Amino acid sequence: MAEVAAGALAAEQVIMTGVEAGAAVAVAKPTQPLKASLNQIILPVDDKAVQSDLARTHHTVTCIGDRAFIFGGQLASGQLCNTDVHTVALSATEPEPANPDGYVKVSETQRYSAQRYSRYPAFPLKDATTGQTLLPAPRTRHAATARGDYVLIHGGLDASGTATSAAENGTENPATIWLWDSGSLKWARINATVQIGATFAPRWDHAIFVDQVQDILILHGGHTETGPSAETWLYDFNSLTWTELPSAPVASLASNIAYSNGTLFSVSGGDGELGGSVHFLKLGHSSEDREKPLSWETVDFPSNPLTPGPRIRTGGALVPVSTGSGRRFLVYMFGSTEKAATTVTGDVGPSIISSTSPAQPSMLPEHDQPLYSDIWSLQLPSEGLTASTIKDAIRDKIPGVSSGAMTWSEVEVLPNEMVEHEGKAHPGPVAFFGAAGCLDEKDAVWPVQSHSLFFSSLHHLLFIDILSGKK
Repeated sequence: MAEVAAGALAAEQVIMTGVEAGAAVAVAKPTQPLKASLNQIILPVDDKAVQSDLARTHHTVTCIGDRAFIFGGQLASGQLCNTDVHTVALSATEPEPANPDGYVKVSETQRYSAQRYSRYPAFPLKDATTGQTLLPAPRTRHAATARGDYVLIHGGLDASGTATSAAENGTENPATIWLWDSGSLKWARINATVQIGATFAPRWDHAIFVDQVQDILILHGGHTETGPSAETWLYDFNSLTWTELPSAPVASLASNIAYSNGTLFSVSGGDGELGGSVHFLKLGHSSEDREKPLSWETVDFPSNPLTPGPRIRTGGALVPVSTGSGRRFLVYMFGSTEKAATTVTGDVGPSIISSTSPAQPSMLPEHDQPLYSDIWSLQLPSEGLTASTIKDAIRDKIPGVSSGAMTWSEVEVLPNEMVEHEGKAHPGPVAFFGAAGCLDEKDAVWPVQSHSLFFSSLHHLLFIDILSGKK
């Protein structure tokens, strides 16, 4: 509250004293729309087998520093991918300085390349107590996130359509978390406990996130054997226990869930309809914050020419990004109508899996693919004493102007001509891919912020830069 009051006071001083009157006009300019550059990633190896291995759907992408880790999912044939971990180390040419219009200008020849590509076969270890092999089974529609140098894997389905934790192999239970050490390249397993009186069901199509500062893991949504789930769980790495938190008003899948700065977000609405709702649960920044009763809040948004907004979708991605100075957004991109999730798996191509359980492959003609190619951003409320907080406080005091918090805008994709064999950077309509924020940068106020996305689908590896100089 003190930071907000300070921001309001600064705003009052700017408006009342008339200092830098032109600044008030400049600050009234909206933060959105954001601009984005889509760049195709070229692997350093010209190997069709490698490209075939990376062509998958319903997998996960986890970024640690400048490396993206790809795990699990399904091949175009419908076969589950093995348990190898694929790593792509990224680098890029420097973009040109920001121009007077306030956004980064991207050179037409700018290219993103994978400086190193590695494939790490599973390196199993045996549990000294039980003799069991410490290696996760192949899976699809699982959840993944990063904790330090570890990639964490939870849940998913096996080749028979059974939840991996329900399979009769004895290697995991619903509460099990798998860890892959990106340094030692070894797998480990956490057989966590569940709070007394709570039932932790096997699940898939859910999302997990690690709050690196608090060292906790958040799980939300997905499917269980009883249907779509709105459950929320917290795992404490100190107590090694899953604790149930309030369920969301509406069930969500991983593609509509995000976590940013202590708040869990979920997007819902009618299938392919205009308008929807953003639900959010503030978890706070410490265990003391969570001692108070937690409750979900909801902000509804229409979608019409005067108030733009995305169609609610599945199989897309909702990823937090920052443009610096405390300005944060959720990027909502691509995906499919919910009805199409029963028949479509990714780019135009074979169907692999239904929305609730696996199915036999089938083919839909290209014009029948109900997939989306648009990208949207949701501006999140600014917090703390930052340039964005002060700007928002000023904007809220200007008649007819608002801060723009919790409003949507379609992202403007900048043209970026590719050269030679690289082809188009924009993947077109696509769904059921893997995406994650990457190439984190330290901000003057916020500890770590992602401003870029790594994208992996059946036919594309992309690097998506979110570009904006307007805070």
